[in-house]
Amino acid sequence: MNKRFILFSFLATVIIYLGLLWLNISSISQNIDIFYANLFYVFVFYFALIFSLSKRIYKRFHLLAFLLVINIFFIILYNYLYFKHTNLLFSFHLSDAYMYHNLSLTAAKQPFFNSISHFLSTTRHDLDDVGMVAYLSLIYRVVPAPFVDRFVNLILNIVTTLLLFKMARHYMKRNTAFLVALIFVISSFTLYYVSISSKPPVLSLLVLLVYYFYLKFNLKNNNRYIIYIFIISFLIFFFRPAVTAFALISIVSAEIYKKGITARKTLLIISVLIAAGYILVAYSELILGYGFQKELLAGARQLAGNNILVKLIGILSAFLGPLPTVLPHVGSLNSTVWAPSLILKSFLSIYFIFSVYFVFKRRNSTLVACVLMCLFHAVILIIIDRAFKVRYIMPYIPLFFILCGYAYENLNKRKDHFLKKLVLPVNFVLFFLIIFWNTLRF
Repeated sequence: MNKRFILFSFLATVIIYLGLLWLNISSISQNIDIFYANLFYVFVFYFALIFSLSKRIYKRFHLLAFLLVINIFFIILYNYLYFKHTNLLFSFHLSDAYMYHNLSLTAAKQPFFNSISHFLSTTRHDLDDVGMVAYLSLIYRVVPAPFVDRFVNLILNIVTTLLLFKMARHYMKRNTAFLVALIFVISSFTLYYVSISSKPPVLSLLVLLVYYFYLKFNLKNNNRYIIYIFIISFLIFFFRPAVTAFALISIVSAEIYKKGITARKTLLIISVLIAAGYILVAYSELILGYGFQKELLAGARQLAGNNILVKLIGILSAFLGPLPTVLPHVGSLNSTVWAPSLILKSFLSIYFIFSVYFVFKRRNSTLVACVLMCLFHAVILIIIDRAFKVRYIMPYIPLFFILCGYAYENLNKRKDHFLKKLVLPVNFVLFFLIIFWNTLRF
């Protein structure tokens, strides 16, 4: 992720945006303001990345400065656009954000535990929505206004970014760790979910905490970090149960992969497998928070269909995407907000694939757990045909960026490494695939 790679990504993104605008300008005239806002974001995003590389500024202060300026500006801009197009502050389409807002306002008027009991008994929602309603209702007990939770999301984003930077420093140089954290915190998809009432800001932090405590466990060999892992995993359960199971299983698998299994590790493995197994069996319909059994059947039908091209793009999206939707047509306005940084994420995905090789080669148990978490998600999303949805990949996005940075540094330790020769050709293919995907959609 040197300046040349960032410049390539910037030029490719600008060409994609301007090229698609030239081909379809008449069809997006009603939403042209959204397009120009996204294009403006592209220049701000890459300016921040290139500026930090050029000036060699890699301190926490600089990271926080970029975070606050860019996050605050685009939170305000996005909410202005939401309100302009919908007269609401909950994205461009009525979605879970609006639902959570209304449910949380009701819950905030009742005693906390009574509100949760009332929520479960009087709505169609299940345990996977309890966490979000509880989180928002706590905020609304102080100030019952939708814009306040954006401020709290911003605070969570700061904590996630600093934790990501700290964790990345264990595996890469300071400049790479800084860039990994910066890309995450000012990415368009991160900004989008900070700007609405949604699970990802909370869920991303909780998932990263699980793997941070697992890192601390491996470094200090202290059992208290295992207790922390179980506590955080318990909280994750009320946002997305399957993520709890995936996190615990990935950590157990990493422990098994280590050389030598002690009595303490054996006890840990048995405990985690029992907990994860119980979650998967008892709450199978809540897996990933959107009805696994129904989605599995629908996904199976999709895989049995005749549209081979859509299947292949879905598989590619799980590992190299999701592929971005650039043009703001009716029905895809939300997708275009998070699209700009998805292009860079797609280009970085080749490093994620390489990270699987390097992580298992060096047998680093923490990174093995991170890789498995990402792969579990990718495979499930392919099966249930949700690889195109950004919100389903958000829980492991911080881990994804750490793995990309780790692979990048390992590749650059040897100038003649054969994998380095694949980066540019693969990204050229992705460049044309993104253009093709967007012309296919419209």
